[in-house]
Amino acid sequence: MDYYLVIKPSFDCYLEVDNSTIHLSQNRLNPCLISTDDQVLSLSFFASDNTSSLPFTLSIRLKECVLSTPHHNAELITFDSKTLLLLLNPFLEFSPSPLSVKTKQVYFGGSSHTLTYLTHDFFCVRLESTSAYIDKNYNRKVVNLHTKTLNNILFVYSKTTLDTYVVMVTEFQNDKYFVLTLEEVDVLELENNKILTFSALNDIAKHGITKEYSFDKEFKMSSSLVSIYDDLKRVTKKELIPYAFFDGVRSENYQLAREYLAPILKDKLKDEHIKTFFGDFFMYHQSLNPHAPKNQIALIYDAPPRKFTKEFLVTQEEDGLITNITEI
Repeated sequence: MDYYLVIKPSFDCYLEVDNSTIHLSQNRLNPCLISTDDQVLSLSFFASDNTSSLPFTLSIRLKECVLSTPHHNAELITFDSKTLLLLLNPFLEFSPSPLSVKTKQVYFGGSSHTLTYLTHDFFCVRLESTSAYIDKNYNRKVVNLHTKTLNNILFVYSKTTLDTYVVMVTEFQNDKYFVLTLEEVDVLELENNKILTFSALNDIAKHGITKEYSFDKEFKMSSSLVSIYDDLKRVTKKELIPYAFFDGVRSENYQLAREYLAPILKDKLKDEHIKTFFGDFFMYHQSLNPHAPKNQIALIYDAPPRKFTKEFLVTQEEDGLITNITEI
């Protein structure tokens, strides 16, 4: 059976599969036609540049279209049962030097906890109490670690070597740990009893998510959508308009999304109609169908253990405004 596997690595590397070696270019779509009757496809990767990536192997269960085991550096996205997109980052080993390991005692949730963490190494923490423990890591090198506690909440933040921050919020309740947030943010600011963060969405409209963590008497967490533009300039290039529209839908900025709809749709569709029709997708991508027109776009959804796509054909007027969107 033939499978169309497209691999997009963030580093130059070699792929070994079925006794063949293929060079994969960084940040490019590298198509591979795989012919096999096996249920599991094994792939081995080796960095071909100065990236500090270890060689690694992963396998795909072809019937379910999922990775056999989770990988912190790999995402598999199903376009259809025979078309797959594999996104790769370098494989970085979490093996700290003894000098980077630190510990501290933190008190929250009515008990004392031991926090073991790394400095000047990858973000890697262990929280441990007399009744439970958790291990969490994040694929980013950090230089320090700070904590703030209130009631049942532990807030951890670490500055990275890229001047971003890794943020982790953990709740301890009923002798169990619950991780509420583990993410990388672009900006972190301390303000009295508040911590403010900003994460860029890297979309056309330059959207970002601001979060406010309040430590005033009780812990509260809120978020809002912002843009770096005071007055958004509408995209005018026809080929980019569908992507700008989906940026607005993904960020739930429906006012912006409507700017790309022709009057026949703009006046007819309510926000809830748009949200229900497209659902909660986290990413979009050009169609992998080599015969697809430019206005066929795949929206990517996360339904663990699979990530899958729905493809849409976007019809536009001469001026680029969208007159119809049809699921393929």
